[in-house]
Amino acid sequence: MISSSDFVHLPYTPDLTEAGIVYARRVFPRLHSPNDRGLYDTVRRTVAATALQLAFRRYLTAQGIAFAVRSAVPFADPDRYYVEIGGRICELKSFLISQQPQIDGLVADPGLALRAPALVPVDRHVTEALRADDVYLFAFVSGVIAGGRFGTRNAALPGSTEFWMHGMPQAWIRPRTWAPLCPLVLKSESPDTLRLELAGEDGSRNALELAVELPPGQRVQVDAPFHSLSHVHVPAMPAGRIGIHSTSRRETHVISPSEWQNAWLQGKDICLLGWLTREQFRMRATLIPEGRRVFQFSRTRTKNLAVDVASLKPVDQLLERVRDGRI
Repeated sequence: MISSSDFVHLPYTPDLTEAGIVYARRVFPRLHSPNDRGLYDTVRRTVAATALQLAFRRYLTAQGIAFAVRSAVPFADPDRYYVEIGGRICELKSFLISQQPQIDGLVADPGLALRAPALVPVDRHVTEALRADDVYLFAFVSGVIAGGRFGTRNAALPGSTEFWMHGMPQAWIRPRTWAPLCPLVLKSESPDTLRLELAGEDGSRNALELAVELPPGQRVQVDAPFHSLSHVHVPAMPAGRIGIHSTSRRETHVISPSEWQNAWLQGKDICLLGWLTREQFRMRATLIPEGRRVFQFSRTRTKNLAVDVASLKPVDQLLERVRDGRI
């Protein structure tokens, strides 16, 4: 059993969000969601998970704990990495807390987190290539969206930043026929020149990115060897529509100003809650059905196994065992 005094709080610096966005953009084609709103929420959770990974590595270094970074099983999840300490994989399970009232509540009373469930999706628990004595470490990542939709900035957030992106339709991300999209013809209705970044894959399925300057009302042709287009990015939300036309496929996609979302996460706090071995978690966990309201989510999107955060073990105990060679 733990108390809120056992929680370990790590600083959330802006460079963690920057790294998270880089990673989220790389894996964007594999982020699944039934709707656009859910897609961008998934992007932000990916940013938060990456921030946790990097902050945890810095914490281990500061504590003098040796660790290794291992990649996941090739072809299954090639861009995913595990932290290994004391010869065991430490699988970080992050939960993004992004509602301001909830963030304020945790600041006023950190003990609220003790009533939350430590969740692991059933399919992840079953399929993850982890041993019984590997570790699940659970954490809350608190952060809010620095700028909302439709260009509304949150003036209450000092130093807030924006990263506007738009996910392309599935037919552009995963085309049925793997063939060139080029030439692409782009046109902007915004009154100012825009710097647009295109991201996708080439014929060998290697990542491909290209920055394009779009003067107002002018057609700009792009001959880069894109075979898929996953998303586009602009530094500030456009005031007009942007059209992307694939001449080879005779397809046009138009992006209106309301269809951009800000992926920037204004991080507040990273809180390491506690840990259990995979086997301990399995023995204690109960099933939470899909669609259930829990502390972290208004409704769960999948079946989860869960234990109470209060029943986890303190992070300091984990580090002590590593230092003593007992793990």
